[in-house]
Amino acid sequence: MAEPPRWRILLSVAWSALEATSSVLVSLVALLGIARLIGAAEFGLGALALGLVQILTVVLGSLFHDALVRGHDVGQRQVNAAWTAALLLGLLAFAGCLLLAWPLAEFFREPRFAMVFVVLAATLIPDAIAANLIAERRRAMDFRLVAVQYLIGRASGAALGVLLAWYGYGVWSMVAQQVLTSLVILAILLLRSPFQPRWSADFAVLRPLVRFTSSIIGTQFVIQLGERLILSYVARVGDLTLAGYWGLATRLIDNLVRTINDSLYHVSLSYFAKVQDRPVELGALVRQANGWLVALVLPSLAVLAVLAPQVIELLLGPSWLPAAAATQILAIGAIFQLRRLMDHVALNALGHSDGPLWAHVVETAVVTAALFGLMPLSLAVIAVLRALRPLIGYAMIGWQSIPMTARSRWRELLDWGLDLGLLAAIVLVIHMLSQTMPANQPVLLLTSSAALALVTALALSVLLRPGIAERIWSLAGARGRFGWRSR
Repeated sequence: MAEPPRWRILLSVAWSALEATSSVLVSLVALLGIARLIGAAEFGLGALALGLVQILTVVLGSLFHDALVRGHDVGQRQVNAAWTAALLLGLLAFAGCLLLAWPLAEFFREPRFAMVFVVLAATLIPDAIAANLIAERRRAMDFRLVAVQYLIGRASGAALGVLLAWYGYGVWSMVAQQVLTSLVILAILLLRSPFQPRWSADFAVLRPLVRFTSSIIGTQFVIQLGERLILSYVARVGDLTLAGYWGLATRLIDNLVRTINDSLYHVSLSYFAKVQDRPVELGALVRQANGWLVALVLPSLAVLAVLAPQVIELLLGPSWLPAAAATQILAIGAIFQLRRLMDHVALNALGHSDGPLWAHVVETAVVTAALFGLMPLSLAVIAVLRALRPLIGYAMIGWQSIPMTARSRWRELLDWGLDLGLLAAIVLVIHMLSQTMPANQPVLLLTSSAALALVTALALSVLLRPGIAERIWSLAGARGRFGWRSR
């Protein structure tokens, strides 16, 4: 299969970058605004209910998505059948949540949990339907529509959530945000997508898709289960206020990581799949993607790792400071999590999605055993265990993916060393700046630290990885549509 023009790849990445950037900004504004207005206990209740619902949301969204994007023989029959199956499974999942709502409320010793959980569970139906329509658009390389519908949906939900929080609706502001976001995203897809789904009970055509995605579904389930077990552990051993602190720390980091992860994953999967039969080219793409990922994403995580107390106190007030240490630790762990992303995508593109599944099973089992074996633990110790978890899985994912993409394990270790050196340099630069900046100017400190971190990351990345400099030069010197020459 011919490689797509370079301008088209970059345009797809640009739309995904817009989706990622806007999602991060909208999510953070809503998160910080709602958290400040409703307090830690209400926020903890919403985070707990939403987190448990998201286990099923992610599983339903993964059921057919990657197979629809990657498959060579996928047509309208498969997409229609997937849409129908998703609708039925969404209804079934909602019914299951209805049965579990009140027993879970008793377990967490919070009567209000049941109704909050039930209303949030209703979003499983539109989210399950939308996931397959999004997959169809990504298969058609229509990243523009995907970016636009996510932006409008999340902005609408965020505005409603903050408004209700301002008027004192507490945890229901979080519920309203999620419900409106899901409905708006689905409505835009149904109205604007050229593909209109039709009811189809031809579920036999889904068997090859499910065989391909079974490991991916398992991986997503294990990831979500591991996250919710930690949150449930915090809520059960502590209280809703402690769960609120943990929920803030994890959502501050995860909103950034998940949005970057999702947008890069889908673009990378689409293009990695086109060179799945050429391991040398695939390996080169993985190394390039890792270099750019570290250079552009690491600065924001490094800023949070150093300045989380100042960020939280400035934006949320001193009552939220107990969440600062966990946020700093999780920011470091997120770097390890993102650094293994491209190897995960490469294995899925090669059809070896069982590798990431077992990696996540092992790392989740190890961390969960440590949590419950050593209980009770402080919030900081829980954060350390959670931050180290990605390294366990990467050892397994990398061991399988590196030879399959014709890369050297020694060179990969060298790249990891360069990344850690880059992280240390950025942290040192931000720390030195914070020591010279007046304590009464936190906004100036944060903005200057972010700018300096980005410049430092790009400069050191070019020095440590000459391939990035070569890539910048080749893009700047090429001609053609949007300034790039098609390859």
